[in-house]
Amino acid sequence: MALHQVARASAIPVVDVVHPSTGTEGQEIELPGNTRAFDDTPISARTSGYVEHWYADLGVHVRQVVTAQTAALANQRNGIDILRRQLDASVLLLKALGGGCNVSGTCDQ
Repeated sequence: MALHQVARASAIPVVDVVHPSTGTEGQEIELPGNTRAFDDTPISARTSGYVEHWYADLGVHVRQVVTAQTAALANQRNGIDILRRQLDASVLLLKALGGGCNVSGTCDQ
């Protein structure tokens, strides 16, 4: 009979009721192991589009970066100016030869 009584007593579930409370600030949970990213990738803050050149890195003086960017911008402006002059020359040549097409697609002859 003793075994029957032990089995009956252990069959009744025992439940402890715990009420949640706020913990202390800065409480951390320490879990075994660690987590790491699969790949490490540098992240640039709010860059939009494709970054053509990376002028500065950590520890570079800002004046060096501004000088490099100013030179690159001047080169781009010079390239655009050359292309504009070539286009103007082509238009003048077409007019001098008495030809050319208008926007509607009809060509003067």
